[in-house]
Amino acid sequence: MKKGRVEELGSRRDFLKKSGAFAAGAVGASILPAPRESAAASTVMWRVQTVWDTDTLGFDLFADFCASVNLASEGKFKLEPMAVGTVVRGSEMFDAVRAGVLDAMMGFESHWAAKQPVSPFLTSYPMGMGTPDLWETWYDRLGGSQIADEAYGKYKMAFLGPIQYGHPVIFSKVPLRNFDEFKGKKLHVDPGMASEFYRAAGAEPVNLDVTEAHDALDKGKVDATAVFGAARGYYLGLGEITKYVVLGPPSTPSLHRGADLMSLVVGARKWGDLSASLKLQLRALLRLFSWRQYAAFQQADMEACRNLRKEQKMEIIRLAEEDLKRFQRAAPAIWVKSAKKSPLAAKALKSQIDFQMSPNVGLLSESDLVDEHGKKLSF
Repeated sequence: MKKGRVEELGSRRDFLKKSGAFAAGAVGASILPAPRESAAASTVMWRVQTVWDTDTLGFDLFADFCASVNLASEGKFKLEPMAVGTVVRGSEMFDAVRAGVLDAMMGFESHWAAKQPVSPFLTSYPMGMGTPDLWETWYDRLGGSQIADEAYGKYKMAFLGPIQYGHPVIFSKVPLRNFDEFKGKKLHVDPGMASEFYRAAGAEPVNLDVTEAHDALDKGKVDATAVFGAARGYYLGLGEITKYVVLGPPSTPSLHRGADLMSLVVGARKWGDLSASLKLQLRALLRLFSWRQYAAFQQADMEACRNLRKEQKMEIIRLAEEDLKRFQRAAPAIWVKSAKKSPLAAKALKSQIDFQMSPNVGLLSESDLVDEHGKKLSF
């Protein structure tokens, strides 16, 4: 990340102070009383690796969350925040927590699809539930947390809760003004449902590690990348090598991941050893951190879009609702194909479809659950 990008968006520490940082009073004993452990009780320490590099907004937010845990527990419970690569690579964190090499991890649920087939349904997916409030309801009241508990429990890990992040946009070297212009374009996108989704539109999905995206764009190996939010792409300098930021219509800004979710996951033994009061405190602080991170990235994305357009003369393209409908036709068959990989994945998708079909939500109907030939889907 280039230092100039940090200066243009302002000091991240100043940004955190303006938006209400966790440390130094934003969260403290006044919100959650510190547990009255015995004076002889030893300090609990967890080493937690995140997917963020140091000197990023994401890492600063996470470090302040860790500080809030120490503050609220009066030093009885400490989380040591570690940047990606400190102990293992980001792709290795799942196995590192499972093996006890790391105590806990904060990562994106979408990264673990190869480990557990239900993971794609623990975060947003193409044309699925696309707003944070729907996911919060599903996790809190409709069985989502229990499904995540069961999934991670098989690996002797404990799922502590979802963490709201934001949504990716498309940074492109070529104009993508409508559905037809995706045809034949080499698009860097996550493997799994997102790749199948864009392939159905005629694009050529390319799966790369996120660290390779800038170089791939610069050398023309891909035409566009669809894995970064506006602010993260701006920090990485993608605006210097691309000309367009592509979003869906206002109803669906991100076509393939409307509400990207992260999570905090810890080894089951570490979780089991934690006192009931510290467990309660950690979960409450995590919920607060989730919404603060979401708000911070929303603000950062807004500022990044302004800078991308004003300073780097990038064009912001919004697809029309007619294009969205063409993308939507392929999505249900892709969901069902992925859900068939495990009973738990099928259970998750069914509960999410039931929620979206309920009269008070009304985002789906029976007529939507068909394949490209109009045949009813079942799983």
